[in-house]
Amino acid sequence: MEIIDLPADKRLNYAYWDIPFKSTEKKQTTYLPAYVIGEHTRINGRNLCLDKLEEIKRSLQSNNSKFANKYENTLHFIKANKRKISAG
Repeated sequence: MEIIDLPADKRLNYAYWDIPFKSTEKKQTTYLPAYVIGEHTRINGRNLCLDKLEEIKRSLQSNNSKFANKYENTLHFIKANKRKISAG
């Protein structure tokens, strides 16, 4: 993003985050810019994308799916980067 003069740390709904990925040898992470999904369309203070992702995660957990953890990582990122509107 910096190459096109839009650094993530200067964009409202982007944040740098350690993105996990699989490696044949070990788990690794890479610090990359990521979009904070749903923050631009909050309704009554709620991130509807976050609500839906939590619903999907619960469904996967009830089915003992190995993919539930991937949703947990995404939910943690969104919650950690929640935008607050300040008056004044």
